[in-house]
Amino acid sequence: MRCDTLIKDGKVVFPKVGIQDLDIAITNGKVASLQGRGIEVQAGTTIDASGRYVLPGVIDPHVHWGHSGSIAAEAPGESRAAAIGGCTTIIQFSSGGGFFEKRVGLATPTSASKSEERPVLGEDLGFNWCRDLVEKSSYIDVAFHFHIVNEALTARFDRFIRDQGISSFKFIMAYKNRPGFFNEFKDGWFYEALQALAKYGKAVACIHAENDEVCEHFGQKVMKARKQGLAA
Repeated sequence: MRCDTLIKDGKVVFPKVGIQDLDIAITNGKVASLQGRGIEVQAGTTIDASGRYVLPGVIDPHVHWGHSGSIAAEAPGESRAAAIGGCTTIIQFSSGGGFFEKRVGLATPTSASKSEERPVLGEDLGFNWCRDLVEKSSYIDVAFHFHIVNEALTARFDRFIRDQGISSFKFIMAYKNRPGFFNEFKDGWFYEALQALAKYGKAVACIHAENDEVCEHFGQKVMKARKQGLAA
C-alpha cells in the first residue's frame, strides 16, 4: 500500500487495550491503517519511532485563549506549545455578552466607522469570524464551548447547535454582575435553559457550580485580610 506518512517501529498505545508493535500509515492527515511489522508500505515520509511510544493526541476540553488578551495574538503560540506537549485538540470557551468585541477586537455597529478593517458584531455574535481566525492560526484542531452569560442567549440554542456546530454550553453560577465580568446568571432562566437543552440529544451543560453569596462573603474577607496565593 501507499500512504503520505508512515510512523514505523514504534510501540502504539491503545487506551483500554494496551501496547502493540505496529506501524501507522497516515493519508490526508488521517490514520489510514495499522500495519504489523514486516508489511511493506510505500510512504512519502517515514518517521522512525524506534524505542518510542506512539499515543493518541490529548484533548484539552477547557481552554481560554484570549482570556487575558486577544485570541489572534494567543492562538499561534498556545497551540504550538500544546502540540509540543502532545495535545492535538482543544475545546475553546467562547462567550456572548461582550466577549468577542473585548477579546477578539470586533467592531460593534457604533464603533465600525473607527475600525473599518474589523467585521461588525452581527447576528452570530462574532463567532464565525473568531472560528475562522482560530482555524487559520492554530497548529492543532479546535472545537468550541459557548458561555451562556444571560437569558437572551438561551433563545439561540437552536442556532448554536444547528448552524454553528456547538453542543456544549457553560454556565457560571457566581460573579453575578461583577465589574469587568459579564455574567447575568439567575436561577430561573438557568433552570429553563437546562430544560431547553434536554431537547437536544447530544447537548451538554457544563456547570461552573458555586454559591454566589458564599463566594462574595468570603471573597470580601480575603481581600480585607490582604491574602494572596494559596493562603487566600
